Amino acid sequence: TLLHRFFSNCDITYGVIFPDRNSNYTPQEIGVYCQEHNISYMPFPLKYRFRDPRNFEAYYRIVSMINAMKPDVVFVANFDQLYLSLMLLLLDRNKTIIGLHDVENHSNTAFGKLATLAKTILLKNFRNFLTYSLHQKEALNAAHQGKNVAAPERTGCARQ
Repeated sequence: TLLHRFFSNCDITYGVIFPDRNSNYTPQEIGVYCQEHNISYMPFPLKYRFRDPRNFEAYYRIVSMINAMKPDVVFVANFDQLYLSLMLLLLDRNKTIIGLHDVENHSNTAFGKLATLAKTILLKNFRNFLTYSLHQKEALNAAHQGKNVAAPERTGCARQ
């Protein structure tokens, strides 16, 4: 991650939701990174898989904690989880940036209808988005005019 590259006058809190299995990183790995770079860290382990409706209360608690912190900006990396998308509606929409990995679902997306519904909720209710490629930015601008959309100027990034 590039969190440590932000301005030194920013207070950054890195909140990460961890599903009960199949996470790319462990809470400990993220914790080490944050400690090395003096970043506040809030791990949110879930008892169930991301799309399990039993997480609804956990998502509510996470969003409530975010709101209680009164942040200047909230960035959410979205992976099309319906229940989380519904809870994100409780955030200040003017201060929230939604990171969209895929503007359009791949043809083989598991639970494609739920993913589409989750994405639709965010696209209709938020206006600030970050895509991870210029192609995705163009697709989002074409389908949803009037949104503030940013993307990296070039794809790929050298490892530091």
